[in-house]
Amino acid sequence: MNDFVAIADEPNGHACVLIPKCAATSIGRAWERHLGIDPAPNVHGRGWPARLDRDELADAAGRLFRWAVVRDPRPRLVSVWAEKLQRRLPEGLPGLSDWLRPMLGRPFAELCRYVCARDPHMGAVDKHVRSMRWFLEHDGKLLVDAWYRLEDLPIVWPTLQARFGLPGLGRENASEHLPWPKYYTAELERMVMRAYAWDTSMAG
Repeated sequence: MNDFVAIADEPNGHACVLIPKCAATSIGRAWERHLGIDPAPNVHGRGWPARLDRDELADAAGRLFRWAVVRDPRPRLVSVWAEKLQRRLPEGLPGLSDWLRPMLGRPFAELCRYVCARDPHMGAVDKHVRSMRWFLEHDGKLLVDAWYRLEDLPIVWPTLQARFGLPGLGRENASEHLPWPKYYTAELERMVMRAYAWDTSMAG
């Protein structure tokens, strides 16, 4: 399955790149309502009526306002760990990738070391821990005209609603965990910020 998801709304002149664990479920549900399509059991696996690939999104520069929501990689990793690897079924959530499965039930520090020992920018890495750079850059150029921090969505979303006619934004698929800094030692934080240096600069 193609993990790159960019949804276009040609009449209103914009397109959005969905990045896993960056409010992608909530934004995807809002897009379903915006486009007037029935909600899918899994918003990430659905077909979209106007889905663009990287080349198409790059070619839309100047024609569509291209945007995305980004997130500091440190809380993003905590969210992946809590939601995908620590809750519910002992065999893991439905759809848990073979790439992440070795970390099922393991401590958070092990996930950090597992991810950072690889290149999170590579497509072979599970999409939930893949760098945001993989989703937002193509041939060395940014695919979006604007990016908004997850923390700023309550302020930003009303502006997007007014500009593009988007519906209200719910809060879907939120993971339960302590404040993210409690999971990090200084060593783990340096490791993650080094591995995700590009993402850190985008979400800072």
